[in-house]
Amino acid sequence: MKRWLVGWMIVLIAASASAATLVTWDFAGYAGTEATAPGTELTGMADSTLSHGPGLQYSVSNPDSFNGTGFLATLAQALAANDYFTFSLEASPTYSFSVDSIVFNFDSSPSGPQSWALFSSATGFNEGDVLNNWVSVGAGTQTATLSGVAELQDIAGPVEFRIYGYEASLASGTGSFEGSGNDITVNGAVVPEPATMGLLGLGALALALRRRNPK
Repeated sequence: MKRWLVGWMIVLIAASASAATLVTWDFAGYAGTEATAPGTELTGMADSTLSHGPGLQYSVSNPDSFNGTGFLATLAQALAANDYFTFSLEASPTYSFSVDSIVFNFDSSPSGPQSWALFSSATGFNEGDVLNNWVSVGAGTQTATLSGVAELQDIAGPVEFRIYGYEASLASGTGSFEGSGNDITVNGAVVPEPATMGLLGLGALALALRRRNPK
């Protein structure tokens, strides 16, 4: 019975800790003037909403996207002016999570931001704290690999992520998330906290005892 119980617990832990998509955003059908956008979350993750930092405006109609204007020339200027998009990740009660990667579908007008930079509250919002800095990439799909960032592993949150756009030639230029399929995808793992795993273990033990001593 002990071997059976240990095996069952290993299966439970492995299944609960498997890699998964934590949160996604797909802006198909959006008018492009929205101030906020709710994500689609995996079980074990709290609700997450994408919004704009105070330096960006969002009144420009650009269908099927989540966009903003007001971008500046340098990353230092963007940081000072709060020119960012933002969302936070937090586990539901009794869960923790890890972030492996975030995939973005970036888009921009010719005068909009050509460079993008990712920061988190877990690692800091100063220029030297940048997690990924995509310089002069303009539009396209970019991936931030974060599995090696200790501050983003096995946490309950909340953790805020900010995506700064810069290298714009005009403040009226548009920067957005827009593309085929999901426009933002957060990959990682979500697992029950030890207390929850303990309850699962007790349930497995009770089942084992019942199988061993049927009425």
